Order: sequence, then C-alpha cells, then structure tokens
Amino acid sequence: MKKILLVTFSIFTLVTGFSQNVRKTIANGNALNPFTWDCICIPLPGDSIIINHILTLDTDFGYSTGAVVVTATGKLIGDSLSRAVAVMGTALLENNGYYNVSRTALFGGRVSNHGVFMADSLFSNVTLNNGFVSTGSVYVETSFWNTGIFRLTDPTKEVVVRNYFLNGDSLISGVNAVFQMEGAMRVNYDFSNTDTILGGGQICIDGNSSNFGVITGTLDMCDLTGGNAVDFNVGVISPSVKVCQAPCTVSINEEETGLDISIYPNPSSSSYVSLSGIEGYNIQVFSTDGKLIRAFIGQANQIIDVTSWSAGIYFLHIQKDMTFKTARLVIQ
Repeated sequence: MKKILLVTFSIFTLVTGFSQNVRKTIANGNALNPFTWDCICIPLPGDSIIINHILTLDTDFGYSTGAVVVTATGKLIGDSLSRAVAVMGTALLENNGYYNVSRTALFGGRVSNHGVFMADSLFSNVTLNNGFVSTGSVYVETSFWNTGIFRLTDPTKEVVVRNYFLNGDSLISGVNAVFQMEGAMRVNYDFSNTDTILGGGQICIDGNSSNFGVITGTLDMCDLTGGNAVDFNVGVISPSVKVCQAPCTVSINEEETGLDISIYPNPSSSSYVSLSGIEGYNIQVFSTDGKLIRAFIGQANQIIDVTSWSAGIYFLHIQKDMTFKTARLVIQ
C-alpha cells in the first residue's frame, strides 16, 4: 500500500444535549439559509433533518444524536472539496437519494445508503445495525478506509474507489473490520485487507494489492497487475474464492478509451436493450461466471433480445483495433 489518504476534520460542532426537533427542507438552498427550512431557522446538531430538495452544505456538520435523512427526491451536496460531515454516537445518516460530501467520516452511529453515495475521502467505523448497509452504489474519489462493518447487499450495485482502499482493524479496541461485497467493486489503485472480506460479488484491482487477513465466500477476486486474487498474500484466501473469472476492468481504464456508448434501459426489465455508439465494434457478452452469452458486430442503433437471459449482471467487451471498453448491463 503506497499510502492512505485520511480525512482530517478541523471544524466540528458536536452537540449532544439538544432537545430533538424535526426540520424539513421546503426549497432548494444552502444549509445556513433559514428560508431553506420549514422552521425558518438553521437546524442544529441533535435535530432530525429531512432533506426533500437540493440542499447545499455550506458549513461543516458533525452530530452524535439526531438524524439526517435524504429522501428519494433529495440531494445533499457539499459546496467545496474541503466540506466535511462526521457522524458518531447514536446519530442516523440515511441516504435514499443523492449524497455528495467530499470529506465524510463515519465514526459510529447508524448509516445506510439506498441511493447514490459519493465522497472524496470516506472513513467508516459503523458497527450498529449490521454496520454501514448499502443497497445503492458508492463512489469514492481518493480513499476508502473501513474499520467497522460495511455491506453492499445489492448484486446490481457497485463500489468504485478511484485510488486507495483499506479494510483493517478498527481504532476502537475489540471491533473488527468486516467488508461484505455482493455487487461489483473497482479499485483503481492500491488495495489492502488486514481483517475480513467476504461475499459473492467481484473485486477488481488495478494497483498493488495485499491480504494479511481473511478473504472468503464466493468472491471473484482479480488483480490486473498479476492476474491473481491479490499480488501479495500472507493471510488466508478461501478455496471457494474464484480468481479472475469474470471480465475485470477498472473505471479509470474505461474512461481513457474515449469510446462513448449508450445502453438503454440499464438496469433493464424489458425484453429488448438498445445499444448505440458501437457501430463496427466487436461485441462479446459474458455472464459473471465467464460464460460467453453472445458475440456480434455492432450496428447503428443496435437492438438485442434479452428475453431468455437470466436476471443478473452481464459484461460487454467492446473492441475495435486498439480501442477497448468493458460495460455492465443489469437484467432485472
């Protein structure tokens, strides 16, 4: 592991003694604008905050009681790359819509994600209620350090870490790090595990990787730099863990191809899927167990029949000369 970029928070107002009020957004606006809220006030740590609109976080916010709930129509967006949120104690953070705050530290509390969760740096030490449970996708730009329990339970979702990932023992004595992956995980740089990683999804790595702990379940582990589960293993990798069976392409490599394609609908519950931007390209479709489902030359506004395809994740290898990309298609 070359380095881990940790989140440093310099301004937090952590208050535990407030009587709990419920504050709801009534319009798009800044968090420090009283007219954004139904109370015509500024919510305090300890309040329960319901975000139904686009809320721009223009102050660092930390809380150990109360709740922040982003509804399906809501968005919580930090106003700068240094904006910070910290959760601890018995506080609740629940995202059902869109969350994007650069520096997010989950020292405790109760956390769940059922929408899109984004951060520049993410530290998670959540252990209550089965840990940080996500049924939505998580995107981390710089570093993701899990010292508690993290579970991605939806096989159609993903965790993308564009730089460093570490699953390791907690700073709190007696609490272990458990990382469960049932979907797809992409790590664009270094990866390290010193505790427990399990699940039935895929982890794809494009950097140095090491395991000093336990990797188990039916995960498909693949490090592109060596074609193995990990580059360096002094821990335990269960015999049930698969190695590089499904196509493995990290997001940063996909973006560098310049190939602009569209897959619609995706996820799909219909009988047909439309592909555009693939004219003249060689297309191969694989299931997650590496089985070739279909191969064809792409046409303009290509329509493919997926009626007989089982529900699950499929990988499209798209290639022409030296241009290459892997895309995901989810059949529901």
